[in-house]
Amino acid sequence: MQAGNIILAIDDDPDDLELLVSALENDNVDITCMTAKNAKDGLKLLWSLDRLPKIIFLDCNMPGISGKECLIEIRNDIRSRDVPVVMYSTFATESDMEFFRKWNASFMKKHTDFASMKSDIMLTIEAYLMNIRNYHERSGKR
Repeated sequence: MQAGNIILAIDDDPDDLELLVSALENDNVDITCMTAKNAKDGLKLLWSLDRLPKIIFLDCNMPGISGKECLIEIRNDIRSRDVPVVMYSTFATESDMEFFRKWNASFMKKHTDFASMKSDIMLTIEAYLMNIRNYHERSGKR
C-alpha cells in the first residue's frame, strides 16, 4: 500500500538518484519515493500505479529513451498528462528551457552537494503540494 505523497524519481545515475531520494525522504515522513533507473522503467512504473505521483523528478540526459522523450510520453498519456514534472540536469540551454515550457515542465539544476539539493527539492515539493491543496480547496475536490 502506498502512503503519503508519492514522488517518482527517474535517473540513470545511481549516485544522483540516491542523493535525490535521500533529500526527498529525509525529515519528511509524508513522502513515499519511488524510483526508476531509466525512462522505460519509469514509464512502466508510472502507468502501473493505482495512485499517480504528486510530482515526477526526471533526469534530462539518459541513454535509451531520453528525459525529453519520456516527458512527451507522460504528457501524451491521458492519465499522467497533468502530473507535475520537474526536469533536472547540471545545465539547460535556452532551447531546453523552451522545450520544457512547451511540454509544461519545470527545471531544477542538479547539485553535487546534499544541502543545496535538499533545499531546492523541498522548496519545489512544497510549492507544488501547496498549489495542489489550494486547487482542491477551491474546487471542493479531495
